[in-house]
Amino acid sequence: MFNLAHDARAGQAESNDPAAPTLQQRLMTSGLERPEGDRCTICFDLIELPVGQHSKMNGCCMKRVCNGCGLAARQRGMFDRCPFCRTPLPHDDASMLAMIHKRVGKGDAEAIYFLGDQYYHGSLGLTKDVSRAIELWTEAAELGSLDAQYALGLVYYTGDGVEEDKPRGTHHLQQAAMKGDVESRNKLGDVEYDNANYQIALQHYMISAKLGYEKSLNYIKEMFKEGHATKAQYAEALLGYRDACNGLCNEGSFKVLLEINSYYALLASAAAPAASKWSSLMKGVGERRVGFQEGNGLLVGFFVRSGDLGVTDDVPRAIELRTEAAELGSLEAHRQLGAMHYTCDGVEEDKPRGIHHWQQAAMKGDADSRHTLGIAEYNIKNCKLAARLDDIL
Repeated sequence: MFNLAHDARAGQAESNDPAAPTLQQRLMTSGLERPEGDRCTICFDLIELPVGQHSKMNGCCMKRVCNGCGLAARQRGMFDRCPFCRTPLPHDDASMLAMIHKRVGKGDAEAIYFLGDQYYHGSLGLTKDVSRAIELWTEAAELGSLDAQYALGLVYYTGDGVEEDKPRGTHHLQQAAMKGDVESRNKLGDVEYDNANYQIALQHYMISAKLGYEKSLNYIKEMFKEGHATKAQYAEALLGYRDACNGLCNEGSFKVLLEINSYYALLASAAAPAASKWSSLMKGVGERRVGFQEGNGLLVGFFVRSGDLGVTDDVPRAIELRTEAAELGSLEAHRQLGAMHYTCDGVEEDKPRGIHHWQQAAMKGDADSRHTLGIAEYNIKNCKLAARLDDIL
């Protein structure tokens, strides 16, 4: 187990050396890159955050596979095997537990953490046992599991199922954050914010936002609105978040650029004339600036359609820009065009054209378009085809 007394003595020894960095300095200069465990073991890309929502880990090998690679495996007909190690997937809790125990016996840190999680929640037929969960998480943390460090940090800090011990919880969160765990870093921001240490909280949120964590970006947005963050700090977080998301699995920068349009709009309304911001966006489209390219055309298309930034609602122009973005590879643009044509949203209804756009996006792995195609087939009583489309997901 972690020896907190030893850690405290070590910290005191460090403080006696004027040249030694303080804990706060180490916190803000460490963990600035995401850990290797956040990468898909098949495509090696960083997985979109939160990792647990955009990937899956099977008990056979405890290797994390992003949803995109999982979908690709199912499209190739691999429904009942692990996409990484090809082991047949278990069909009951007992078989799943047997697989996990096998990995635990080999000292697999993630398997030990995972088993602790099952005890904590009372899953897989196990009786809820918080003490056993903490015991397993502690072992996993000592073996290097950042997920276990984060779990220990939460339970001790909040006293959820164990006696509250905020210093101990903070210690675990700090250890994980300094190794790149984004959720631990975000939680440290929460801790400092709740204690009214707004600038320290902002530093933590800035790090996790620049690593691609949308929740931290949203908190910086709120701090900007409250007056605890400057326009420059918010813009820095926004651009850092965008850059981090450009290299992620799944839809990449196109989806991100659409999702953050409200942040650009907020900055424009709070800190600059709308006309100036619109001019900047249009300049980016015309120049095809690196980092924007097709995504910026999609973003401008959104503003034209919604009437944001003082732009007149112009459906034909929005379709023109979204069509351009789709031709440049934006799956989000295909999805939007599909919805507009299929539902006659501002344009004459053209269901075949709408379906065509969804098909183009679905064939490139867009799960939402695939799901919508299933609904379209179900609505015209093609139930078997609808079921097949849903199975691919």
